[in-house]
Amino acid sequence: MNKREWARFAGVGVLTALALAAQGAWANGVSAPGSVDDPLVTKSYVDARINELRLSAPGGGASLAYTVVTLQPGDALIAKSSLELIIRSPGTVLPILNAYGEGLSDLTGGRDWRTTAALPRDHLFVVPRPDGRGIVASPANKSAVYVMVRGAYEIRQG
Repeated sequence: MNKREWARFAGVGVLTALALAAQGAWANGVSAPGSVDDPLVTKSYVDARINELRLSAPGGGASLAYTVVTLQPGDALIAKSSLELIIRSPGTVLPILNAYGEGLSDLTGGRDWRTTAALPRDHLFVVPRPDGRGIVASPANKSAVYVMVRGAYEIRQG
């Protein structure tokens, strides 16, 4: 076999291998782009769906924005899902632990807040699950407490 025949033989072999690989992928359920199983969509369609998700976050406004919540003395804020909060005003705010004694994650302080000691101002706290955890404005406070919140929550008036 000369070089020209060898190149033609190798080329046919490569094309055959590619055809077999494509047929195998198609048989294994890989959908063709633009088919019913894998439709092509426009950027505006994707942007609209993302916007709907952002605006549909419950209990605290848009999912990317913090909402300022006013807690009167004795009021409790209970997380309904993962929740971020920052205490912004003076006054005593206490954590509410779950039934297993798990508390709030203090991302600013780098610790797991598992005590019932007052929470510090201007720290970012996270409640990871909706298991009864939250915060309560101390009944001994003389005025309301302001908290920045992102996520779903409920207020229980004390």
